Amino acid sequence: MTKQRKLIRTRLPILLSIAVPFLGVGVFAQSRVSNPLLTLDGSGVLSTYSTRGQIDVNNAFFQNLGTNGRTCNSCHVSSQAWSVTPLGIKERFAVT
Repeated sequence: MTKQRKLIRTRLPILLSIAVPFLGVGVFAQSRVSNPLLTLDGSGVLSTYSTRGQIDVNNAFFQNLGTNGRTCNSCHVSSQAWSVTPLGIKERFAVT
């Protein structure tokens, strides 16, 4: 492994762990998020890409359409590849 690759492998997770929280703030503070949306999970970096140029957070996925005060994004989050995982459910349960 070259020295440059080693630096990237060791420093990229640190840089992303600092940057990702700010991306999450952007999801709720703006109507659109720039491409790609990068988030971290246990396996590395996840990337969400929209062919429309930006990710529209005003669409139905991010809107409260029911009576429980939640959106699809309440459970299907980018840091879990837009899926629902047992760990994610456990974490949400623990903070409520």
